[in-house]
Amino acid sequence: MTITVEGTRFGDLEIEPDRVLQMPNGLIGIPGTRYALIGDEDATFRWLQSLDEPAIALPVTDPARFAHRIELDGTDHAGIGDGEILVTVRAADRAEDFTVNLRAPIVVRDGYAWQVVNADEHASLRAPLFPSAAVAAQGR
Repeated sequence: MTITVEGTRFGDLEIEPDRVLQMPNGLIGIPGTRYALIGDEDATFRWLQSLDEPAIALPVTDPARFAHRIELDGTDHAGIGDGEILVTVRAADRAEDFTVNLRAPIVVRDGYAWQVVNADEHASLRAPLFPSAAVAAQGR
């Protein structure tokens, strides 16, 4: 039986039960513990749609696609194993202003997701998504 979400960004969505992600600890600063990843698995960008708060939909991406590294230590992801790592994206008008949150990535595995802390102490909350575009913009 599908779950209907009356979202504000995408309108009514029919979510298959196997697409629901339980986030036992939720997302920092955002209410709700049930989400769904919207979009093709091989797409560059997808959306993390809240099922508890339909107005919340966060763009996410695989940081490795943009040469960003995530370091998880054993305590942060105990029990998570090898899951898919995603980061939230902050969109902007210009490509050089797009940023990603490398400090608090999201690990997805087997119908669950956890927001964890990146063990890299230099990981930024607002790292340029397209580092070469940001450098080129500074040189203008």
